[in-house]
Amino acid sequence: MLPGPEPAELPPDAVEVGRIIDAWGIKGWFKIQPYSASPEALFSSRRWFIQPSERGA
Repeated sequence: MLPGPEPAELPPDAVEVGRIIDAWGIKGWFKIQPYSASPEALFSSRRWFIQPSERGA
């Protein structure tokens, strides 16, 4: 098994903007449920940080 990418530090001003609800496709894509009333706002970010849920699911 190949090693994964190195974990990145969350920036101090990080804000949770949604959650992963499903895997999609064969290239590792995923579906996100945004918390925002305007989900298009997610596309304005260049970098996303993904963190496991509190319960580890």
